[in-house]
Amino acid sequence: MAFPVVYLVSALVIFDVPSENTVPMVLSPFFIFLSICCMAAGYGLWEMRRWSWYVLAFADVLIGYENIVVLIKYAQTHHKFMSFGLHYFLVLVMFYRVSREVRVPWFLPRIKWWESNARYQLSVPVRIALSSGESFRGRILDLSVGGCYVKLKEEVNENERVEIHFKVFGQSIVCNGITVWQTQPTVTRPKGVGIRFEDSSKELKRVIRVTVKRLRRINSYFNKVDADDESMLTSVFEEDWDEKEFLKTSE
Repeated sequence: MAFPVVYLVSALVIFDVPSENTVPMVLSPFFIFLSICCMAAGYGLWEMRRWSWYVLAFADVLIGYENIVVLIKYAQTHHKFMSFGLHYFLVLVMFYRVSREVRVPWFLPRIKWWESNARYQLSVPVRIALSSGESFRGRILDLSVGGCYVKLKEEVNENERVEIHFKVFGQSIVCNGITVWQTQPTVTRPKGVGIRFEDSSKELKRVIRVTVKRLRRINSYFNKVDADDESMLTSVFEEDWDEKEFLKTSE
């Protein structure tokens, strides 16, 4: 959203654009169009809109062209190729960092189930058993009726069939699933795997559905009080609930 100012400052520093050339540069039709594209991409990313990634990619191409125009018409630097390379390198680094955050949840068709079901924050221990006999321990951070995201240090292959063991609200849950994606640590989430639930019994689906309903209420409460303390979340989710009272939500 702050593109015009950020680009202007970088042009002054890297391209050695004199102050008297900044006004015609900023008022040029192409720079105005580029600014609109960049601000639209920033707004879309803020609102988590899928189209914003494409707008951002298009804007990065336009930035390359704008850099050439600035170097030819407005800049006074004697190291034009080096300045162009440095500036565009910074643009590509920014694009790469943004892509890491948005491409996995937005653009992998294998996880459309993840987008279609509302998922809710929690923090409970989980044991993942692989078909090979190995088992790992992690923490479930997101849960929906279709699957979950597990914070996990170990590497697990995609399309690996797993058995998931965890306890939430005093209810022990064991279900089968398949790993559909894995991520390395990023700004928004730790290293882990996304697991889609499969072959669940009718009763198990009911328990998970009721669990998600309770999570929706609890998440709504924590959003209101602005609480993000993992220890507090853990104590709530590991608290035992009477089974009849627990299942009453689904009636």
